[in-house]
Amino acid sequence: MSEKHLHEVVDEIKYLIDQGKANDALPLTHLLLSHYPRYIQGYQLLAEIALEEGYTIDAIEVLQRILSADPENFVAHAGLAVAFKNKEQAEDALWHIQRAFEMEPRLPQVREEVRQISKL
Repeated sequence: MSEKHLHEVVDEIKYLIDQGKANDALPLTHLLLSHYPRYIQGYQLLAEIALEEGYTIDAIEVLQRILSADPENFVAHAGLAVAFKNKEQAEDALWHIQRAFEMEPRLPQVREEVRQISKL
């Protein structure tokens, strides 16, 4: 995969996820990661697919691996907040959404998520 091809593959994966075809994006994401095993955005996409398809435990595992490589990864913290919220683990969800909020306090979606999780 060339650099241009990498971005085209990422765009195609995002498009499939946005179209509600996350499961169709999975093989492409695995191919991407086989060529670029340290590409964090690829793992973020893999976690997004897992969340979309209801594989919360798999998403948590991938997102935690992202954080082990990049402890200040906004997407991983936000994704873990959603995953733990799905598992009804409010304390863990709140901790991660607060970390995400510390990184991006101006995003209205994050502020709303903090408010929603705080009510759990």
